[in-house]
Amino acid sequence: CDEDIDNDGVVNALDLCGNTSTGALVDANGCEIFLEYDNFEIMATGVSCLGGENGSIAITAEMELEYTAVLADANGNLVGSLVFSKDLVFRNLHPDYYSLCISVIGQASYERCFTLNIAEPKPLNVNVAMVASKDQMDL
Repeated sequence: CDEDIDNDGVVNALDLCGNTSTGALVDANGCEIFLEYDNFEIMATGVSCLGGENGSIAITAEMELEYTAVLADANGNLVGSLVFSKDLVFRNLHPDYYSLCISVIGQASYERCFTLNIAEPKPLNVNVAMVASKDQMDL
């Protein structure tokens, strides 16, 4: 039987971090997780019109800390790098795929990255037909 010396729920043979503190939240390797996996709520909102640049990415952190959010477009061009503690919104985004990486100031080993899509609506197609007897137009 393998032992679990630090009582983190991961047996010593598989534990890459053999001295985690009592009660700490750990990953499958037995290493302490600094933040819960679902600490961030992220919402990408597409543009309202074809060719528009009014998309946005909103971030809300459950735990208030000093975070840095770095947003880059699909070509790797930096869109913005901002510090926030609870809520942050990147605005005026054009349709594209974006890479968002969030780190915690003072915690060099922590970084979470996401790929997000700012979509645009499909083109609107309209067929027009005149109804001559009623002076009416069907769209």
